Amino acid sequence: MKNIKHRVSTIAILLVAVIGVFAAQASAKAINGYYVGDDGAAYFVTQVDDKIYWVCETNNGEFANVMSGIINGTKIVARWWDIPKGKTMSSGDIILDVKDGGNSLTKISSSSPYKVKTITVAPPDLNVGGLRVSYEAQRLAFLRSKPEGFRGSPENISGIWTGEDFATYYVREMPNGEVVWFAENNFWGDPGGEIRPPFARVFIGKKADNSISGRYVDVAKGVESGNAPITVQIVNQQLIDFYAQAGFSKFKITRSLPNSLRGYADLHTHPMVNLGFGGKLIHGGVDVGSLLPADSDCNHNVRAKSIAQALGNDKSTHGGPGLENPCGDLFREAFHLVFQTANEGALVTTDNAKGYPSFANYPKWNDISHQKMWIDWIRRSYDGGQRVMVALAVNNATLAAAVSGPGDGPNDDANSADLQIKEMKDLVARHPDFMEVAFSAADIRRIVAANKMAVVIGIEVDNIGNLNKFAVQPVPQSVITAEIKRLHDEGVRYIFPVHVLDNAFGHTAVYQDLFNYSNKREEGHFWDLQCADKGEGITYKFSTILGNDVASKAVKGMLSALSGVKVSLDLNAPAPPNCSGHKNKFGLTPEGHFAIKQMMKLGMLVDVDHMSEKGVYETLADAEQVPGGYPLVSGHNNIRPAQGNENTRTSDQLERIGKLGGMFGLGSDGVLANDWAARYVIADDWIRGGSGKGSQMIIDGHVAFGTDLDGLVKGPPPRSGSAIYKNGFFPSQTGDKIWDYRKDGVAHYGMLADFREDIRTVPTNGERVYSSMMKNAEMFAEMWEKAEKESKFVK
Repeated sequence: MKNIKHRVSTIAILLVAVIGVFAAQASAKAINGYYVGDDGAAYFVTQVDDKIYWVCETNNGEFANVMSGIINGTKIVARWWDIPKGKTMSSGDIILDVKDGGNSLTKISSSSPYKVKTITVAPPDLNVGGLRVSYEAQRLAFLRSKPEGFRGSPENISGIWTGEDFATYYVREMPNGEVVWFAENNFWGDPGGEIRPPFARVFIGKKADNSISGRYVDVAKGVESGNAPITVQIVNQQLIDFYAQAGFSKFKITRSLPNSLRGYADLHTHPMVNLGFGGKLIHGGVDVGSLLPADSDCNHNVRAKSIAQALGNDKSTHGGPGLENPCGDLFREAFHLVFQTANEGALVTTDNAKGYPSFANYPKWNDISHQKMWIDWIRRSYDGGQRVMVALAVNNATLAAAVSGPGDGPNDDANSADLQIKEMKDLVARHPDFMEVAFSAADIRRIVAANKMAVVIGIEVDNIGNLNKFAVQPVPQSVITAEIKRLHDEGVRYIFPVHVLDNAFGHTAVYQDLFNYSNKREEGHFWDLQCADKGEGITYKFSTILGNDVASKAVKGMLSALSGVKVSLDLNAPAPPNCSGHKNKFGLTPEGHFAIKQMMKLGMLVDVDHMSEKGVYETLADAEQVPGGYPLVSGHNNIRPAQGNENTRTSDQLERIGKLGGMFGLGSDGVLANDWAARYVIADDWIRGGSGKGSQMIIDGHVAFGTDLDGLVKGPPPRSGSAIYKNGFFPSQTGDKIWDYRKDGVAHYGMLADFREDIRTVPTNGERVYSSMMKNAEMFAEMWEKAEKESKFVK
């Protein structure tokens, strides 16, 4: 059933009207299927011999429960328990009368208040104008995972648990030792995907010491059908072990507690990148309701009403002018071609690239110019275990000027960032069922402990507040303080003092030739280069004479086109010194030292990436001068041996970041899972103080993803030898496309879950890396708590 959940209101009203007509046609042979309660809840009922079970849910999560009973003639004598998929926490006995051959169940009595009077079997699917529609499918769309509705005491296992079978377990432990839960596999419900979870299970059992024994039953919400007795072991308050037994492979379920969070983090993403760079560099919106600079019909600055509109063909963004594309631009079309070609290994998309529903042309793992963070893809990563995401506004004024035209923009850093920040907060607000913006460390603990993804808003632009254009230079401290406070008031908690250009705060790490020309345009000067010190491992060399390979020719063409058409570029960069590696001569400015201290005073998370080598060490020194040490982040980077430029981390830098309580986001641009895992182990050793200098000083979990997805970088490529689609882990499906990581790589953000699962299968390091990454959320909370604590001591 393709994309059925996006056709809700009209069809739902029609189907409600015919419930009574079709109820009489349902089978009377078994009480089994989807029922609608007059209390507004959905009931998924299964009968096994003379026993009957259900899971009951409401759309808004007000209450949810499981039931187990015995049917005798036309009477069902049963017991129900609320589970933490809802907010209500009650339980009781209930007696039901079976009517109309099982098509309806009427409550006779209940020992505790229970609002329902009658539940009635829902109507079958209909064909309306050739379209097959389903009342059940409409309802299922609202019954995805929910935040934790309630929790037990520290000694009680009531709460939400996450399984290695990729299911969420809503567990309830009663004072008399009864234990019940509802478990459903999370990989379902994408547009065009399966309308129901692969399995949905009710468990009824009893706790004795540290074991729980009982029976599970697959109920009618899921695809699978089975039941069996099982026994599981409570290892501790955060770990329950499912031993290999009937119906199960061996696996574990775990949960976050407020003082011990679980889940992996991505320290660097750009969900609203399509609004950066003038709105015409990256094509595609992130959800229904998101702002589109232009859709495929050339509607300008509209809100997406469907996935088809948000992820349609890209001619309005990337195409040339024509009768069918009045908003096309000939220069922009040519620019996108050279922009893609100039990025080595990047996908060069065809004209009029097709997205939804076939996704024939985009996104791909090496795609750098299309949206990869559609909301269902973000949800898939959440379903795969992600619990923290840093969402960053991003911009470069040179690129924005190159691709934008009349009515586009904003092009400047400050206004572009403000727009993206607002839209990111609005995005999260539209999906409160699984995500929430965190404004403090306490928010991180509350959000993740409630089984939601904490989204941290940040900013990664070349010139914060357009301070490079301020009338007075150097920028007065009062202006810097006001701008940082303004961003903090907007909700920004994660910040880059320096991006890819030199700015008022400091000088950039040099690692990509093209940025030098943008530096001249935006900042008024070319980089000040010097030779890297021997032993620093820096091999990058800036060259004014590009080679004759395809990428170099594309860069030449881009620079020439830019300088002659939309932006003025000085192409006469001075020759660099003759040596084996180049770095920026300068570090932080006095204003930069001041600005970073203002950020620290507000408890903001400061990222040192993109700073020059000298700037990184100066920032480390400033952080170490705070009495307790102020934590720093390097959120989307690589280790120096893997990429020999100054925008990579050395063992000394990571060890010092680790001592300060900071974190490292390991980049994944074009990196295979096994190689990424090997780099992770090195970075983890370094940040924990194990770089050949004795025993490690801190616990693991400080290294996370730093994907930079939607940030003009490639994703991880496919690995044909991976074997991840088993034990409840299923491929992603969107529209007509079934995404296979073995062939597609990380084509969209949701396949970060596939990549993480592939990493886990790496024989030498997989389990170690997985175990460490699942501590990311706790480490992030501890890092932010330390930043807030030490902010009081920043001078």
